[in-house]
Amino acid sequence: MKTVTFYALPLLFLFSFSQPTASVSITPSLDEIQPGDLLFFWISEKGRHVGVYLEDGVFFHASTSEGVTLSNLDDDYWRYRLISVRRVNHSMSLQQLERSYARYDHAPYRFGSTGPDRFDCSGLVWRVFGDHGVELPRTTRTQLRTGKLVISGRNYLLKNRR
Repeated sequence: MKTVTFYALPLLFLFSFSQPTASVSITPSLDEIQPGDLLFFWISEKGRHVGVYLEDGVFFHASTSEGVTLSNLDDDYWRYRLISVRRVNHSMSLQQLERSYARYDHAPYRFGSTGPDRFDCSGLVWRVFGDHGVELPRTTRTQLRTGKLVISGRNYLLKNRR
C-alpha cells in the first residue's frame, strides 16, 4: 500500500493571510483517495488551491506558472500544503478524467477564467465536472464546502490538540 505524508495547517490559518507558525504531519493512505476527488491546498498568503485527483498520487490542476498540468502528491511542495480531500458524487471514470485533462492540458492560467482556453484552478474544476453534467460551485472557497469530506487536516488538528 502506497502512502503519502502531507501536512495540515491550523484552522486559524485557513481563513487568514497570516504565515503559519506550526504544522502537523498526517499520513493518509492513497487508497482513501479516489479518481475525481477534489484536493485542496493552502498556498500561504496566496490563499487556497484545488486540483482533481487521478491515481497513484497524480492530480491535475491549473498552475499559475504552467497552466493546466499534472503534479504529484509525492512532491514536497504539494504534500506539505494539502489540507483537505473532498468527494463529489459523479459517475466519471478514470479514463474520462484523463480525457478531460488531455483536452485542457497546458491551457494557460488566468485568474477568474473558466475556460475552455484558459483557467484558474477552481474554474478548471468547475469546467471539468460541468462537462460531465456535475454542477459544482465556482470558487475554491465554495468548492471546499461541497461533497463528502474524505481527509481533513483541520479535523486531525482539532482531535489531537494538546
